[in-house]
Amino acid sequence: MQLNTKEVKKALSLMVKGGNNVLPILDNILIQSKDGKVTFTSSNLRQTVRVELDGSDEQFTACIDAALFTATISAIDVESFDFVSDGTTVTITTATGVFRMPTVDSSDFPQQDFAGEWEMVEWQPFIDKLTKASTYVSSDELRLAMTTVLVDFSENVICATDAHKLYTASLDKYGLTSRILLPAEIVPVLAKIDGGIVGVSVGDRSCDFKFENVMIKTNIVDANFPAFKAVIPQSSALSVKVNRKELLNTVKRCKIYAGDNDRVTFLFTPFDTTVSAVNIDRGQECKEVIGGNCTGQITISMMGANVLKMLNTFDDDYLELQLNAPNQALVCKSGDELVLIMPVV
Repeated sequence: MQLNTKEVKKALSLMVKGGNNVLPILDNILIQSKDGKVTFTSSNLRQTVRVELDGSDEQFTACIDAALFTATISAIDVESFDFVSDGTTVTITTATGVFRMPTVDSSDFPQQDFAGEWEMVEWQPFIDKLTKASTYVSSDELRLAMTTVLVDFSENVICATDAHKLYTASLDKYGLTSRILLPAEIVPVLAKIDGGIVGVSVGDRSCDFKFENVMIKTNIVDANFPAFKAVIPQSSALSVKVNRKELLNTVKRCKIYAGDNDRVTFLFTPFDTTVSAVNIDRGQECKEVIGGNCTGQITISMMGANVLKMLNTFDDDYLELQLNAPNQALVCKSGDELVLIMPVV
C-alpha cells in the first residue's frame, strides 16, 4: 500500500517511547492494516497512542523496531512511499531506494481498549492550562502526587505543585465529574494534538483522549494530591504592580550572580523595586533598581528559577504581586490563573 510521508511522520511524532528492558516488545511499533485503514500503535504500559491513517484493503499485522522505522521515515523526503509486509519483514520503497527491516512477533504487544463514550472538550483552552501546569510538577518520584497534574472536573479546576511553587486555574464546565491525577509525562504528547474539539473519557484507572484519527490512553495516578487551597492566602497585606518584562529581564541578570543556591532578593517599596543577589563563596554580587509601586515596604527572597517560571507563565504587560510577610508565599493572579511561590527564608 502507498502511504503519505507527511501523515506518517506526524503519526510517529505522537508515539510514546517504550524503553522498557523488562518488555522489549515495547521498543516496537505495532502496525495493523484492515478495511482500508492502517493504524500505528505505541505503548509504554503507562500510556498508549494509536493513530489511524488511510491505507488499503490489504490485511496484515507487523511489529517493527520503533527507532529504526522512525529514523527511516524521518530521512525520507518524498511525498509518499510504498509499504509492504510479508509477515517476516517490512519493505519501504521510494523512487530512489528500498529499505527493509525485520518484524517481531506481535502477540506479546499489549492490547488496549479505548472508551466508546466521549465528553467533547474545547481543546485549546484546556491544553494550554494543562501544559502550563505540567511545568510546575515535582521531579521527585518519592512524592508521587506532586509529579502529576490534578484535573478536578467536579470543581472545574486544574493544579500542579512541587511544594515550592504552585499553579492553578479554572476550567470550563464540562459534563465530567471525576477528580483525576494525570502524569506530567503525557502532557507533551497531548500538546501535539491539533484540534478544536477533543473527546475525553475518564475511567477508573485511565483517561482517554480522542481527536479525529488520534486516540491516546494514559494511566491515572493513584495518590493523594495535597490540599493546595489551604496554602493559598485569602487576602494580602501588600500588593505591588510591576512591569513583567522589565522584572523578568532583571531577574535573569541577577540570577547569574546567585550561584547554586539561586537565591534572589526583592525589596519592594512605594517608589521602586530593588533586585539583588549575592554569592559570598565566589565574592560576586549584583543589584538593580527598577520601577515598582508597592502599597508598603517588604523584603522577600525567592529562588530565581521559580520567579522566572511565574513571569513566563503570564503574558500580561503588568502584573500585580500580592504579599503578606517575608516568610509567607507570594501570589500572582491574572484572569482565572494563579501562581504561588514560597520564599527562601
